[in-house]
Amino acid sequence: MFALEHRRELFGSGFWLGVAFGVGVGVAAFEGKHTLENAIAVLTTEVLIGVALLATVLAALAILSTFFDRTYRAALRELSGSFLRAVLPFRVVAFSSAIAAAAGIAAITLWGVLGHGLRSAAFGLVAGATVSAIVGTWNLVRDTTFHGVKRDELLD
Repeated sequence: MFALEHRRELFGSGFWLGVAFGVGVGVAAFEGKHTLENAIAVLTTEVLIGVALLATVLAALAILSTFFDRTYRAALRELSGSFLRAVLPFRVVAFSSAIAAAAGIAAITLWGVLGHGLRSAAFGLVAGATVSAIVGTWNLVRDTTFHGVKRDELLD
């Protein structure tokens, strides 16, 4: 489904920062004595961030889709190859946000029955997905601006 040319969108800075942060949080939670004491509050915040970023991606996609007329679609094929390629970064951020929200809800719901290791892993997963979504959202600002500038150039 995803070709090698999609590596930047799939495994960009947001992904690697999310992985590093998630692993760090997971290890700190596993090794630390008091790290998980306030985890429910942190997980709840991360769930809310995930949902908010999903809404942000939806709004950004709505803005981006207003650029797509016949002229811009032709230019887009030259620039990046297709509409799917143009919206792939939005889909990646939406996926990271959804993972943060869904995994956070699952972790909060099952917290009482999870062992220490699974709590630490869940805490790290949600933290990593949240960081990935946040960094990815910042990158979407760049991508949406790029498309806006290109659309403006077509109007000149």
